[in-house]
Amino acid sequence: MAKLNVVIPNVDVEVRGEDGKSVKYRKVDRKPRAGDIIKFTAYATSFVHEGAFYLVDEIDACGDAQITDEDGDSYDTAGDSFDVYEKVAEQSQIARIPERLKVGDYAKVVADQKTSEDDPISSNARVGDIVEVIEMDSSAVPYRVRTIVGHIVGGTAWARPFALVRATEAEVAAAKDALDPRNEFAVGDKVRLVSGGDKHPLNGFMDGEIYEVKDPKCSLHSGERIRITKPTGGAGYAKPDQLEKVSAEELAEIERKKLLAQFAPGDTVKLTVPDGKRPRYSWGSVENGDVGTIRRVEDTRVIVDFPAQSIWNADPSELTKLSAEEAAQHEEEARWSKIGRKVNEYKAGDLTVLPGCLHLGFAEVLRIEGDRIVVKWADKTGYGTCTDRASSHRLIVPVEQRFDRTEPEKNAA
Repeated sequence: MAKLNVVIPNVDVEVRGEDGKSVKYRKVDRKPRAGDIIKFTAYATSFVHEGAFYLVDEIDACGDAQITDEDGDSYDTAGDSFDVYEKVAEQSQIARIPERLKVGDYAKVVADQKTSEDDPISSNARVGDIVEVIEMDSSAVPYRVRTIVGHIVGGTAWARPFALVRATEAEVAAAKDALDPRNEFAVGDKVRLVSGGDKHPLNGFMDGEIYEVKDPKCSLHSGERIRITKPTGGAGYAKPDQLEKVSAEELAEIERKKLLAQFAPGDTVKLTVPDGKRPRYSWGSVENGDVGTIRRVEDTRVIVDFPAQSIWNADPSELTKLSAEEAAQHEEEARWSKIGRKVNEYKAGDLTVLPGCLHLGFAEVLRIEGDRIVVKWADKTGYGTCTDRASSHRLIVPVEQRFDRTEPEKNAA
């Protein structure tokens, strides 16, 4: 910037800003630093005026102060003569004597020390960062620190005593928490147990299996742990190095393989696409709820034969495998549906048998009485007529398909 509005005497000077506020500076015998002001003592050009004060914008790689001249351009002071003035610290800063720290101590960076002589606090450790002292020597820049909480966690730098102050208990607690490896885990994460399975406190939890994080920061008498749970319930307590996170992509692949593993050729399946969704490979001629038989299982899909379309491609998530009982029920419904009836919807004239009593021969349905049927057994049995639950009989020949009856007889029935 252009020369500053300075109030003399020259040992302590005041710089008045545009807002009218003043900042005190004091003459020092050292090389300039960024933020200092300098007074040119032997120079006179249209760019820089002798006796004028200028703010040091930065120190370049050669250690020379860079200022903004009268024309608003950056000006290199290399080879020029000037006095250096540093900002007068607040009273609280003047009174502070840097406390001697030791390796392992936590500290807070309170001053920027970039100078033309040294660069002990770099971008790896900035003002406000919490650092740990990891090394010491007897130089003027004695502390090697590592950033624990701040801009570049894990970055290291060398620091002067005045740049650090011992961290408070709260700041130390926050710094230690930042180092906790359990921070990598969150509630709901899917994790794989890699060691310690089926041993206390992981009884019933097996290595290689996937579990869910319920509490990433759980404390036991034996130490800090992560609480994990099984899909079937029950909790286990693992150290961070006993777990590895499972990515969403890996989890999806595991789930896909699990879905495929439940299917086999010959299985009866039902198409159960979620409402409002389309099948992965389109509908074709099938409809939601259709039941078919698996022809084959491939790496990524299941091939199904449906009544309306054979060799239909299905994503495994779109199918529900029917149990043996459900498959039998569907087969029974399909058998009755072919003659236009519901299951156990008998008509007079139907021929039935009684499973388990096939020695009785055939029976003819005489009439329907609620959920019961009145049947007449063949004369050779001598059993005559009886009333049974409709569900206890099995249809053999529907009346519509009997050829032993005349048309008038069918109509009469």
